[in-house]
Amino acid sequence: MAIFLPLEGCRLWRPLVSSLTLRAGLLLAGLLAAGSAALSETDPARPSDRISDRATLGLRGGDGSVEGYVDFIIPTWQSASSVLFFNPRLGLKDEGAGEINVGFGLRHLLPNQKAILGANAYYDSRYTPAGNQINQVGLGLEFLSEHVDARVNWYDADNDPRLAGFYETQQTDVTVTANTSTRMQQTTTVDWGDPFAQVHQILQDQTQTTRTTTTTTTTTTTTTTVTTKRFEQYERGLDGYDAEVGVKLPLPAKAPEVKVFVGYYDYDNPVGRDVQGTKGRIQVRARDYLYLDAEVFENDDLNGSNYFVGARVNLPFDLS
Repeated sequence: MAIFLPLEGCRLWRPLVSSLTLRAGLLLAGLLAAGSAALSETDPARPSDRISDRATLGLRGGDGSVEGYVDFIIPTWQSASSVLFFNPRLGLKDEGAGEINVGFGLRHLLPNQKAILGANAYYDSRYTPAGNQINQVGLGLEFLSEHVDARVNWYDADNDPRLAGFYETQQTDVTVTANTSTRMQQTTTVDWGDPFAQVHQILQDQTQTTRTTTTTTTTTTTTTTVTTKRFEQYERGLDGYDAEVGVKLPLPAKAPEVKVFVGYYDYDNPVGRDVQGTKGRIQVRARDYLYLDAEVFENDDLNGSNYFVGARVNLPFDLS
């Protein structure tokens, strides 16, 4: 029986705020590949059941933010009930920011033929407007069915702070100090009068004069002090998780397929308020190849905007 795996639903709008060590991501990818290799010996896919490679071109925008991206789904192994795929993605943002995501995913069709279980591991690298590179790996689990989809992703960040910007201020202070000193000097002068006779004596008058001189000296000192202050800003990744669950709306068969999702995100900020809140997303499959998306967040702490709207085109291609 042919297997239908909705690969276009893989990790939509995946937040890049945290990372596992690269070793953990590669380990999980290796386990997925090893498991798929074991399955291939007993459960090969028929050529008619094979899923083609697909490319997605998209554009989305928010509050002062625009992003264009290209996303590839490349099945590397398939059986009648499972597929292992390679998923590289490149995103270009405004203000010189960019993002590269490389991941592997494994999806398996359950025996009842009505639901799919999946796991994935991704290595990501974000280039920020400040010129920093933040690397990360994420792990995810997913459940997909005709009417209900659910996903959960866990992240362990590269927490090393990186300089994001700085500015300097200068302050000039002028201080005037006055010191006064006083010096006193005394001078004594003796004057003698003319001698004169008085009763068998010769007398002479003496006049003694004392002069006091006071000298006051004032010294003024002017001191100029220039103080330079440097203020720095840093950015870093955050540990955390996000999850979402969505349902397909029961619309008429001729109407476009519409799925509505609700979710929650929680990231640990060691130097401030945690980044957490609820989110919602709507996905409209307007054509077999055209999707329209809208997403809202409880706050703008996660992406710098509390909403995004966009469109993407999903097309098959063949690398063989």
